[in-house]
Parts: sequence; C-alpha cells; structure tokens
Amino acid sequence: MSTRYIQKLKRNWNKLASGDALWAILSDPTKKHNKWKLDEFFKTGEKEISNVFQELESLGLKVKFGKCLDFGCGVGRLTQVLAKSFNESIGLDISEKMIELARNYNSRDNCKFFVNEDENLSLFSDGYFDFIYSSITFQHIYPTYALAYLRACLKKLTIGGVMVFQIATKEKANLRSYFRNTFPYLLKAHRLMKEMVCANLSNKIEMYFINPEDIEQVVKEEKSEIINRIDNEMSKVVSSQFFVKRL
Repeated sequence: MSTRYIQKLKRNWNKLASGDALWAILSDPTKKHNKWKLDEFFKTGEKEISNVFQELESLGLKVKFGKCLDFGCGVGRLTQVLAKSFNESIGLDISEKMIELARNYNSRDNCKFFVNEDENLSLFSDGYFDFIYSSITFQHIYPTYALAYLRACLKKLTIGGVMVFQIATKEKANLRSYFRNTFPYLLKAHRLMKEMVCANLSNKIEMYFINPEDIEQVVKEEKSEIINRIDNEMSKVVSSQFFVKRL
C-alpha cells in the first residue's frame, strides 16, 4: 500500500478533525461551521445502530455480542453505541486527531480507540471480532486501498461472524460521472497532477465509488457470503449497505 497516499489521507483527516470534526463525519449542510450539538450528533448513532440490528434480526443473522470493531470510527459516534451491546467495542481511525477526540468523548470502560493505518489491521489477530461495522468510511478511500481494508476486516472476523458496511457504489449521471466513465485515465491523470500540486494544502472530503462486482469478489475470496445488500439512492450517489457473514 502506498505510504504517500496513506500519509496524505491521514494528513487530510487530521486537518478536517481540527477544523470541524463532527461536520466532516456527518456533512449536514445546516450543521457546517461547528453547528452540531454534541448530544444531537451522538443520538444519530443510536438510531443508526438500532436500524442495523433490526435488519440483522429480519435476515435471521445471529450476532455474538463478544468483540466488535467500528472501522473508521471518527469521534466514536457509533463505537460507544455498540459498546452498550458488546463486551468489547473497538474504534479504529487513521486520524490521530479523531482518535484524540473519541477518547475525550468516551464514557464507557469497554470502549477503546486506536489509530490505524496498516492495511492488514495487524493490531488484531485473524478471527478476533464477532461483529464489524463500517459506515461512511470506505467511500472516502481510493478503491484499491478501500478493497484492501475490506479484505483485512473480513480476515479479522471469527467464523460465523458478521460484518455490515456501507460503500458508495454508483455516481448518478452528471458531467463529472460522464467524464469519469468515458475518460477514466484522463480523470486519473488530472487527479494525480492535482495531488502533486496540492498535497500539502488539501482538506477536501474525497468521494470514491466501488463496483459491486469488485466487492463481491473480495467477499468471496475471503470465504464470506453477502446475505443482503440495500441500495439507497441519494441526491448524487447510490449508497449500498452490505450484510456479510464469514463462512
């Protein structure tokens, strides 16, 4: 995995976390410029996790409430909610600043936060977690690296463990998507040039899209199965939530 890209990603999210961390995580236009109230922000996590477990129940997917991972945890919005149900809840993020905030906001003894940039998630042994959750994280990582992290997460699931993750899988038709699909190499060259010029200045929230077939391939190779996929059409993208079981 490219050290240059990972360091750029880390630097970018540290800048975002230092400026307006809560909005960088949940980018509600009405909450920009530090307008999120902390209790209101964390309540969104309770609703999100409740919806996930309702879906798991409807699918008949049984989860062992031992150890869970929140991959791309930010300030711990979801990690702390998961800690209410699991014996051990771990939050990982690439940004030291996000983890610093997460630890400051944390109110639960069974909830721990760690900085991670390693594509193999070597902090943990294979099969360590019973449940892994990731929301609005993979879509901000370049697809090659996002798929590598997804593969690592699946390796960390115990046999019979469950992973639920969200990925942006399609950009709705517009001029940018036309150029992305028609001239992919030109767009990539433009992005690389932009990165070289602006590497030390950018604090933009990047958005990437991953072909569902590539996701299915990784899941299959890691001896897992997609039990369900929910596609949500948003204003500019199609956001897909995958429910996966480790075989």
